[in-house]
Amino acid sequence: MVAFRDTTPLAAGGATDAPAASSDVNVQALERELRATKTQLQAAVDELETRIEDMKSTTEEFQAVNEELQSSNEELETSKEEMQSVNEELQTINNELSDKQQLLTRANTDLQNLLDSTQIPTVFLDDELRIRHFTPALTQLFPVRDADLGRPITDIVNQLDYTEIRADVEKVKRDGTIVERDLALKDGAHSFMMLIRPYRTAKNAIDGVVVTFVDITERKRGEGRQLLLTDELQHRTNNLLAVIQSVVQQSLSGTQSLGEARETLTARLHSLANANALLTQTDWYGATLEDVIARELASFKARASIGGPPIRLTPNATQGFALVIHELCTNATKYGALSSPAGALEIRWSVEEGDDEPRLLFRWQERGGPRLAPPQRTGFGTTLLNSAISGGDGTPRIEYAPEGVRYTLDVPLSSITAKAIGNARGKGPSQ
Repeated sequence: MVAFRDTTPLAAGGATDAPAASSDVNVQALERELRATKTQLQAAVDELETRIEDMKSTTEEFQAVNEELQSSNEELETSKEEMQSVNEELQTINNELSDKQQLLTRANTDLQNLLDSTQIPTVFLDDELRIRHFTPALTQLFPVRDADLGRPITDIVNQLDYTEIRADVEKVKRDGTIVERDLALKDGAHSFMMLIRPYRTAKNAIDGVVVTFVDITERKRGEGRQLLLTDELQHRTNNLLAVIQSVVQQSLSGTQSLGEARETLTARLHSLANANALLTQTDWYGATLEDVIARELASFKARASIGGPPIRLTPNATQGFALVIHELCTNATKYGALSSPAGALEIRWSVEEGDDEPRLLFRWQERGGPRLAPPQRTGFGTTLLNSAISGGDGTPRIEYAPEGVRYTLDVPLSSITAKAIGNARGKGPSQ
Protein backbone atom coordinates (compact mmCIF):
# COMPACT_ATOMS: atom_id res chain seq x y z
CA MET A 1 0.00 0.00 0.00
CA VAL A 2 1.27 3.48 -0.85
CA ALA A 3 0.15 6.51 1.37
CA PHE A 4 0.68 10.18 0.78
CA ARG A 5 0.90 12.74 3.55
CA ASP A 6 0.81 16.59 3.11
CA THR A 7 3.88 18.24 4.57
CA THR A 8 3.11 21.83 3.50
CA PRO A 9 3.59 24.35 6.42
CA LEU A 10 0.45 25.86 7.81
CA ALA A 11 -0.12 29.55 7.04
CA ALA A 12 -0.64 32.17 9.78
CA GLY A 13 -4.06 33.54 10.67
CA GLY A 14 -7.34 32.65 8.96
CA ALA A 15 -5.75 31.09 6.01
CA THR A 16 -4.68 28.16 8.04
CA ASP A 17 -8.17 26.77 8.86
CA ALA A 18 -9.40 26.14 5.36
CA PRO A 19 -6.51 23.93 4.23
CA ALA A 20 -6.77 21.98 7.49
CA ALA A 21 -10.38 21.19 6.87
CA SER A 22 -9.61 20.23 3.33
CA SER A 23 -6.81 18.00 4.55
CA ASP A 24 -9.14 16.10 6.87
CA VAL A 25 -11.55 15.42 4.06
CA ASN A 26 -8.75 14.04 1.95
CA VAL A 27 -7.52 11.97 4.79
CA GLN A 28 -10.94 10.55 5.35
CA ALA A 29 -11.28 9.82 1.70
CA LEU A 30 -7.94 8.21 1.68
CA GLU A 31 -8.82 6.21 4.76
CA ARG A 32 -12.00 5.06 3.10
CA GLU A 33 -10.09 4.09 0.01
CA LEU A 34 -7.53 2.45 2.26
CA ARG A 35 -10.19 0.42 4.01
CA ALA A 36 -11.77 -0.52 0.71
CA THR A 37 -8.41 -1.44 -0.62
CA LYS A 38 -7.72 -3.51 2.47
CA THR A 39 -11.05 -5.20 2.06
CA GLN A 40 -10.30 -5.91 -1.57
CA LEU A 41 -6.84 -7.05 -0.66
CA GLN A 42 -8.21 -9.38 1.97
CA ALA A 43 -10.72 -10.75 -0.47
CA ALA A 44 -7.95 -11.25 -3.04
CA VAL A 45 -5.83 -12.97 -0.41
CA ASP A 46 -8.74 -15.21 0.54
CA GLU A 47 -9.43 -16.00 -3.10
CA LEU A 48 -5.75 -16.65 -3.67
CA GLU A 49 -5.65 -19.00 -0.73
CA THR A 50 -8.76 -20.75 -2.06
CA ARG A 51 -7.19 -21.06 -5.49
CA ILE A 52 -3.98 -22.33 -3.91
CA GLU A 53 -6.00 -24.99 -2.12
CA ASP A 54 -7.76 -25.82 -5.36
CA MET A 55 -4.42 -26.00 -7.12
CA LYS A 56 -3.09 -28.33 -4.45
CA SER A 57 -6.18 -30.56 -4.86
CA THR A 58 -5.84 -30.46 -8.65
CA THR A 59 -2.14 -31.25 -8.38
CA GLU A 60 -2.94 -34.21 -6.17
CA GLU A 61 -5.58 -35.36 -8.67
CA PHE A 62 -3.13 -34.91 -11.55
CA GLN A 63 -0.56 -36.89 -9.59
CA ALA A 64 -3.08 -39.69 -9.01
CA VAL A 65 -4.04 -39.60 -12.68
CA ASN A 66 -0.38 -39.66 -13.60
CA GLU A 67 0.14 -42.69 -11.41
CA GLU A 68 -2.90 -44.35 -13.01
CA LEU A 69 -1.59 -43.49 -16.47
CA GLN A 70 1.79 -44.91 -15.51
CA SER A 71 0.09 -48.11 -14.36
CA SER A 72 -2.00 -48.20 -17.54
CA ASN A 73 1.14 -47.65 -19.58
CA GLU A 74 2.78 -50.59 -17.87
CA GLU A 75 -0.36 -52.69 -18.49
CA LEU A 76 -0.39 -51.59 -22.14
CA GLU A 77 3.23 -52.58 -22.45
CA THR A 78 2.39 -55.98 -21.02
CA SER A 79 -0.60 -56.23 -23.35
CA LYS A 80 1.61 -55.25 -26.24
CA GLU A 81 3.99 -58.08 -25.43
CA GLU A 82 1.03 -60.47 -25.09
CA MET A 83 -0.43 -59.24 -28.38
CA GLN A 84 2.92 -59.75 -30.05
CA SER A 85 3.04 -63.31 -28.71
CA VAL A 86 -0.55 -63.92 -29.86
CA ASN A 87 0.32 -62.43 -33.24
CA GLU A 88 3.22 -64.85 -33.57
CA GLU A 89 0.94 -67.76 -32.63
CA LEU A 90 -1.66 -66.56 -35.12
CA GLN A 91 1.02 -66.33 -37.78
CA THR A 92 2.04 -69.92 -37.05
CA ILE A 93 -1.59 -71.07 -37.13
CA ASN A 94 -2.12 -69.12 -40.35
CA ASN A 95 0.85 -70.89 -41.94
CA GLU A 96 -0.50 -74.26 -40.79
CA LEU A 97 -3.96 -73.42 -42.12
CA SER A 98 -2.42 -72.32 -45.41
CA ASP A 99 -0.58 -75.66 -45.68
CA LYS A 100 -3.74 -77.55 -44.81
CA GLN A 101 -5.70 -75.52 -47.33
CA GLN A 102 -3.18 -76.42 -50.02
CA LEU A 103 -3.43 -80.10 -49.04
CA LEU A 104 -7.23 -79.87 -49.03
CA THR A 105 -7.21 -78.16 -52.41
CA ARG A 106 -4.95 -80.87 -53.82
CA ALA A 107 -7.11 -83.59 -52.28
CA ASN A 108 -10.25 -82.01 -53.76
CA THR A 109 -8.52 -81.69 -57.12
CA ASP A 110 -7.42 -85.33 -57.00
CA LEU A 111 -10.92 -86.41 -55.99
CA GLN A 112 -12.47 -84.38 -58.81
CA ASN A 113 -10.03 -85.82 -61.33
CA LEU A 114 -10.75 -89.31 -60.01
CA LEU A 115 -14.49 -88.79 -60.33
CA ASP A 116 -14.10 -87.33 -63.82
CA SER A 117 -11.76 -90.04 -65.08
CA THR A 118 -13.45 -93.15 -63.68
CA GLN A 119 -15.61 -95.07 -66.10
CA ILE A 120 -17.74 -96.60 -63.34
CA PRO A 121 -21.08 -94.83 -62.76
CA THR A 122 -20.99 -93.71 -59.12
CA VAL A 123 -23.26 -91.45 -57.06
CA PHE A 124 -22.94 -90.23 -53.45
CA LEU A 125 -26.26 -89.84 -51.61
CA ASP A 126 -27.11 -88.40 -48.20
CA ASP A 127 -29.63 -89.82 -45.71
CA GLU A 128 -32.52 -88.35 -47.72
CA LEU A 129 -31.24 -89.82 -51.02
CA ARG A 130 -30.16 -86.35 -52.18
CA ILE A 131 -27.28 -86.26 -54.65
CA ARG A 132 -23.96 -85.03 -53.25
CA HIS A 133 -21.55 -85.98 -56.02
CA PHE A 134 -21.60 -88.18 -59.11
CA THR A 135 -19.21 -89.34 -61.80
CA PRO A 136 -19.74 -88.33 -65.45
CA ALA A 137 -20.36 -92.00 -66.32
CA LEU A 138 -23.58 -91.88 -64.27
CA THR A 139 -25.23 -89.96 -67.10
CA GLN A 140 -25.43 -93.28 -68.97
CA LEU A 141 -28.11 -94.36 -66.48
CA PHE A 142 -29.46 -91.13 -64.98
CA PRO A 143 -29.94 -87.86 -66.91
CA VAL A 144 -28.27 -85.82 -64.15
CA ARG A 145 -26.50 -82.45 -64.37
CA ASP A 146 -24.58 -80.28 -61.93
CA ALA A 147 -27.81 -78.41 -61.21
CA ASP A 148 -29.27 -81.66 -59.80
CA LEU A 149 -26.90 -81.64 -56.80
CA GLY A 150 -29.06 -81.69 -53.67
CA ARG A 151 -31.99 -83.21 -55.54
CA PRO A 152 -33.37 -86.64 -54.49
CA ILE A 153 -32.30 -89.30 -56.97
CA THR A 154 -35.76 -90.86 -56.78
CA ASP A 155 -37.14 -87.75 -58.52
CA ILE A 156 -35.00 -88.41 -61.60
CA VAL A 157 -36.36 -90.74 -64.27
CA ASN A 158 -33.78 -93.42 -65.08
CA GLN A 159 -33.38 -96.34 -67.50
CA LEU A 160 -32.93 -99.05 -64.86
CA ASP A 161 -35.57 -101.65 -64.14
CA TYR A 162 -35.26 -101.03 -60.39
CA THR A 163 -37.60 -99.47 -57.82
CA GLU A 164 -36.30 -100.75 -54.43
CA ILE A 165 -33.49 -98.22 -53.93
CA ARG A 166 -35.06 -96.61 -50.85
CA ALA A 167 -35.50 -99.94 -49.07
CA ASP A 168 -31.96 -101.02 -49.96
CA VAL A 169 -30.49 -97.74 -48.72
CA GLU A 170 -32.37 -98.06 -45.44
CA LYS A 171 -30.97 -101.57 -45.03
CA VAL A 172 -27.42 -100.35 -45.64
CA LYS A 173 -27.81 -97.52 -43.12
CA ARG A 174 -29.42 -99.82 -40.55
CA ASP A 175 -27.08 -102.81 -40.81
CA GLY A 176 -23.93 -101.16 -42.17
CA THR A 177 -23.64 -103.91 -44.79
CA ILE A 178 -23.22 -103.86 -48.56
CA VAL A 179 -26.22 -104.53 -50.80
CA GLU A 180 -25.47 -106.10 -54.18
CA ARG A 181 -27.98 -106.47 -56.99
CA ASP A 182 -27.83 -107.45 -60.66
CA LEU A 183 -29.89 -104.97 -62.67
CA ALA A 184 -30.74 -104.55 -66.32
CA LEU A 185 -31.88 -101.62 -68.42
CA LYS A 186 -35.53 -101.49 -69.26
CA ASP A 187 -34.73 -102.31 -72.87
CA GLY A 188 -32.51 -105.22 -71.80
CA ALA A 189 -29.54 -103.92 -73.80
CA HIS A 190 -27.12 -103.80 -70.86
CA SER A 191 -26.76 -105.36 -67.43
CA PHE A 192 -25.16 -103.82 -64.33
CA MET A 193 -24.07 -104.99 -60.90
CA MET A 194 -25.17 -102.39 -58.36
CA LEU A 195 -23.30 -102.05 -55.07
CA ILE A 196 -24.66 -99.87 -52.25
CA ARG A 197 -22.02 -99.18 -49.58
CA PRO A 198 -22.31 -97.05 -46.42
CA TYR A 199 -20.65 -93.62 -46.57
CA ARG A 200 -18.60 -93.37 -43.36
CA THR A 201 -17.22 -90.16 -41.89
CA ALA A 202 -13.82 -89.76 -40.20
CA LYS A 203 -15.53 -90.69 -36.92
CA ASN A 204 -16.84 -93.94 -38.50
CA ALA A 205 -20.41 -92.67 -38.50
CA ILE A 206 -22.70 -93.55 -41.43
CA ASP A 207 -23.68 -90.36 -43.25
CA GLY A 208 -25.34 -91.55 -46.46
CA VAL A 209 -24.42 -94.17 -49.06
CA VAL A 210 -22.23 -94.66 -52.12
CA VAL A 211 -23.90 -96.38 -55.10
CA THR A 212 -21.77 -97.83 -57.92
CA PHE A 213 -22.86 -99.54 -61.13
CA VAL A 214 -20.48 -102.00 -62.83
CA ASP A 215 -21.27 -102.99 -66.41
CA ILE A 216 -21.56 -106.80 -66.50
CA THR A 217 -23.21 -107.06 -69.90
CA GLU A 218 -20.39 -109.15 -71.38
CA ARG A 219 -20.29 -111.35 -68.30
CA LYS A 220 -24.03 -112.00 -68.55
CA ARG A 221 -23.69 -112.76 -72.23
CA GLY A 222 -20.75 -115.02 -71.47
CA GLU A 223 -22.80 -116.82 -68.83
CA GLY A 224 -25.58 -117.23 -71.36
CA ARG A 225 -23.17 -118.54 -73.96
CA GLN A 226 -21.59 -120.81 -71.37
CA LEU A 227 -25.00 -122.18 -70.46
CA LEU A 228 -25.79 -122.78 -74.12
CA LEU A 229 -22.41 -124.40 -74.63
CA THR A 230 -22.92 -126.58 -71.58
CA ASP A 231 -26.32 -127.68 -72.83
CA GLU A 232 -24.89 -128.19 -76.30
CA LEU A 233 -21.95 -130.13 -74.92
CA GLN A 234 -24.32 -132.32 -72.96
CA HIS A 235 -26.37 -132.85 -76.10
CA ARG A 236 -23.27 -133.59 -78.19
CA THR A 237 -21.93 -135.93 -75.55
CA ASN A 238 -25.18 -137.83 -75.44
CA ASN A 239 -25.24 -138.06 -79.24
CA LEU A 240 -21.61 -139.15 -79.36
CA LEU A 241 -22.15 -141.76 -76.68
CA ALA A 242 -25.16 -143.05 -78.57
CA VAL A 243 -23.10 -143.26 -81.76
CA ILE A 244 -20.26 -144.98 -79.92
CA GLN A 245 -22.68 -147.40 -78.28
CA SER A 246 -24.17 -148.26 -81.66
CA VAL A 247 -20.71 -148.61 -83.21
CA VAL A 248 -19.55 -150.83 -80.37
CA GLN A 249 -22.63 -153.04 -80.50
CA GLN A 250 -22.48 -153.48 -84.26
CA SER A 251 -18.71 -153.90 -84.35
CA LEU A 252 -18.75 -156.65 -81.73
CA SER A 253 -21.68 -158.47 -83.31
CA GLY A 254 -21.54 -160.95 -86.17
CA THR A 255 -19.23 -163.88 -86.89
CA GLN A 256 -15.87 -162.07 -86.92
CA SER A 257 -13.30 -162.91 -84.31
CA LEU A 258 -12.73 -160.82 -81.22
CA GLY A 259 -9.42 -159.54 -82.58
CA GLU A 260 -11.02 -158.43 -85.85
CA ALA A 261 -13.91 -156.85 -83.96
CA ARG A 262 -11.47 -155.01 -81.69
CA GLU A 263 -9.50 -153.74 -84.68
CA THR A 264 -12.65 -152.64 -86.49
CA LEU A 265 -14.02 -150.93 -83.40
CA THR A 266 -10.72 -149.11 -82.78
CA ALA A 267 -10.61 -147.84 -86.36
CA ARG A 268 -14.18 -146.58 -86.22
CA LEU A 269 -13.62 -144.84 -82.90
CA HIS A 270 -10.47 -143.29 -84.34
CA SER A 271 -12.57 -141.97 -87.21
CA LEU A 272 -14.99 -140.40 -84.74
CA ALA A 273 -12.03 -138.90 -82.86
CA ASN A 274 -10.78 -137.31 -86.10
CA ALA A 275 -14.19 -135.81 -86.71
CA ASN A 276 -14.36 -134.44 -83.16
CA ALA A 277 -10.87 -132.95 -83.55
CA LEU A 278 -12.09 -131.02 -86.59
CA LEU A 279 -15.16 -129.84 -84.70
CA THR A 280 -13.10 -128.74 -81.71
CA GLN A 281 -11.04 -126.46 -83.96
CA THR A 282 -14.20 -124.54 -84.88
CA ASP A 283 -15.78 -124.58 -81.41
CA TRP A 284 -18.26 -127.22 -82.65
CA TYR A 285 -19.53 -124.93 -85.35
CA GLY A 286 -18.90 -127.53 -88.03
CA ALA A 287 -16.23 -128.79 -90.45
CA THR A 288 -15.92 -128.64 -94.21
CA LEU A 289 -16.63 -131.75 -96.25
CA GLU A 290 -13.21 -131.49 -97.91
CA ASP A 291 -11.42 -131.46 -94.50
CA VAL A 292 -13.34 -134.53 -93.35
CA ILE A 293 -12.42 -136.45 -96.52
CA ALA A 294 -8.78 -135.30 -96.44
CA ARG A 295 -8.36 -136.32 -92.80
CA GLU A 296 -9.81 -139.80 -93.35
CA LEU A 297 -7.80 -140.32 -96.55
CA ALA A 298 -4.55 -138.88 -95.20
CA SER A 299 -2.61 -142.07 -96.04
CA PHE A 300 -4.09 -142.33 -99.58
CA LYS A 301 -4.35 -138.69 -100.54
CA ALA A 302 -2.00 -139.13 -103.49
CA ARG A 303 -4.29 -141.79 -104.96
CA ALA A 304 -7.50 -139.84 -104.55
CA SER A 305 -8.99 -137.11 -106.69
CA ILE A 306 -11.14 -134.86 -104.49
CA GLY A 307 -13.23 -131.92 -105.67
CA GLY A 308 -16.44 -130.01 -105.07
CA PRO A 309 -17.84 -126.68 -103.88
CA PRO A 310 -17.17 -125.51 -100.27
CA ILE A 311 -19.66 -127.22 -97.97
CA ARG A 312 -19.57 -126.73 -94.18
CA LEU A 313 -21.22 -129.64 -92.42
CA THR A 314 -23.09 -129.61 -89.14
CA PRO A 315 -21.46 -131.49 -86.22
CA ASN A 316 -23.78 -134.47 -86.72
CA ALA A 317 -23.15 -134.53 -90.45
CA THR A 318 -19.39 -134.24 -89.80
CA GLN A 319 -19.47 -137.38 -87.65
CA GLY A 320 -21.70 -139.18 -90.16
CA PHE A 321 -19.48 -138.36 -93.16
CA ALA A 322 -16.39 -139.34 -91.14
CA LEU A 323 -17.87 -142.79 -90.50
CA VAL A 324 -19.01 -143.11 -94.15
CA ILE A 325 -15.61 -142.13 -95.57
CA HIS A 326 -13.91 -144.43 -93.05
CA GLU A 327 -16.06 -147.41 -94.06
CA LEU A 328 -15.58 -146.74 -97.76
CA CYS A 329 -11.83 -146.32 -97.28
CA THR A 330 -11.62 -149.47 -95.15
CA ASN A 331 -13.52 -151.53 -97.73
CA ALA A 332 -11.39 -150.05 -100.54
CA THR A 333 -8.21 -150.92 -98.63
CA LYS A 334 -9.29 -154.51 -97.92
CA TYR A 335 -11.21 -155.41 -101.07
CA GLY A 336 -11.39 -152.49 -103.49
CA ALA A 337 -9.26 -150.02 -105.42
CA LEU A 338 -6.82 -149.24 -102.58
CA SER A 339 -5.94 -152.93 -102.27
CA SER A 340 -4.30 -152.75 -105.71
CA PRO A 341 -1.29 -150.56 -106.59
CA ALA A 342 -3.05 -149.38 -109.74
CA GLY A 343 -6.25 -148.47 -107.97
CA ALA A 344 -7.46 -144.90 -107.51
CA LEU A 345 -10.35 -142.99 -105.99
CA GLU A 346 -12.48 -140.25 -107.46
CA ILE A 347 -14.57 -138.28 -104.96
CA ARG A 348 -16.87 -135.57 -106.22
CA TRP A 349 -19.79 -133.63 -104.80
CA SER A 350 -22.02 -130.93 -106.17
CA VAL A 351 -25.10 -128.92 -105.29
CA GLU A 352 -28.10 -129.65 -107.48
CA GLU A 353 -31.45 -127.91 -107.62
CA GLY A 354 -34.24 -130.10 -106.24
CA ASP A 355 -37.99 -129.84 -106.41
CA ASP A 356 -38.27 -127.97 -103.09
CA GLU A 357 -34.71 -127.04 -102.09
CA PRO A 358 -31.07 -127.52 -103.13
CA ARG A 359 -29.62 -130.98 -102.57
CA LEU A 360 -26.10 -132.32 -102.12
CA LEU A 361 -25.06 -135.04 -104.56
CA PHE A 362 -22.03 -136.94 -103.25
CA ARG A 363 -20.19 -139.56 -105.38
CA TRP A 364 -17.48 -142.06 -104.40
CA GLN A 365 -16.02 -143.93 -107.39
CA GLU A 366 -13.30 -146.58 -107.19
CA ARG A 367 -11.25 -147.46 -110.29
CA GLY A 368 -8.48 -149.94 -111.08
CA GLY A 369 -9.29 -152.38 -108.30
CA PRO A 370 -10.37 -156.03 -108.38
CA ARG A 371 -13.81 -156.91 -109.58
CA LEU A 372 -16.18 -157.25 -106.62
CA ALA A 373 -19.43 -159.09 -106.26
CA PRO A 374 -22.22 -157.82 -104.01
CA PRO A 375 -21.85 -159.16 -100.46
CA GLN A 376 -23.99 -162.12 -99.46
CA ARG A 377 -25.03 -160.52 -96.20
CA THR A 378 -25.50 -156.99 -94.96
CA GLY A 379 -22.95 -156.07 -92.29
CA PHE A 380 -22.67 -153.06 -90.06
CA GLY A 381 -20.52 -151.26 -92.61
CA THR A 382 -23.24 -151.50 -95.24
CA THR A 383 -25.86 -150.49 -92.70
CA LEU A 384 -23.74 -147.50 -91.70
CA LEU A 385 -23.31 -146.41 -95.33
CA ASN A 386 -27.04 -146.57 -95.81
CA SER A 387 -28.03 -144.73 -92.63
CA ALA A 388 -25.19 -142.58 -91.29
CA ILE A 389 -26.26 -139.45 -93.20
CA SER A 390 -29.48 -140.33 -94.96
CA GLY A 391 -31.87 -139.19 -92.24
CA GLY A 392 -35.45 -139.02 -93.46
CA ASP A 393 -34.83 -137.39 -96.84
CA GLY A 394 -31.45 -138.80 -97.89
CA THR A 395 -31.03 -141.40 -100.61
CA PRO A 396 -27.80 -143.44 -100.35
CA ARG A 397 -26.95 -146.11 -102.90
CA ILE A 398 -24.09 -148.65 -103.20
CA GLU A 399 -23.23 -150.21 -106.55
CA TYR A 400 -20.66 -152.92 -107.21
CA ALA A 401 -19.90 -152.00 -110.81
CA PRO A 402 -17.23 -153.80 -112.89
CA GLU A 403 -14.92 -150.76 -112.83
CA GLY A 404 -15.21 -150.47 -109.03
CA VAL A 405 -17.46 -149.70 -106.11
CA ARG A 406 -19.64 -146.66 -106.57
CA TYR A 407 -21.33 -144.91 -103.64
CA THR A 408 -23.74 -142.02 -104.15
CA LEU A 409 -25.65 -139.95 -101.66
CA ASP A 410 -28.44 -137.52 -102.47
CA VAL A 411 -29.48 -135.50 -99.40
CA PRO A 412 -31.15 -132.10 -98.78
CA LEU A 413 -28.46 -129.47 -98.38
CA SER A 414 -30.19 -127.78 -95.42
CA SER A 415 -30.12 -130.98 -93.34
CA ILE A 416 -26.33 -131.30 -93.37
CA THR A 417 -24.92 -127.77 -93.69
CA ALA A 418 -24.15 -125.48 -90.77
CA LYS A 419 -25.96 -122.18 -90.41
CA ALA A 420 -24.33 -118.84 -91.12
CA ILE A 421 -21.51 -118.01 -88.75
CA GLY A 422 -23.36 -115.00 -87.28
CA ASN A 423 -26.46 -117.03 -86.44
CA ALA A 424 -24.42 -119.91 -85.17
CA ARG A 425 -22.41 -117.69 -82.82
CA GLY A 426 -25.52 -115.97 -81.61
CA LYS A 427 -27.44 -119.18 -80.84
CA GLY A 428 -24.64 -121.56 -79.92
CA PRO A 429 -23.29 -124.48 -81.93
CA SER A 430 -25.53 -125.84 -84.65
CA GLN A 431 -27.50 -129.00 -84.08
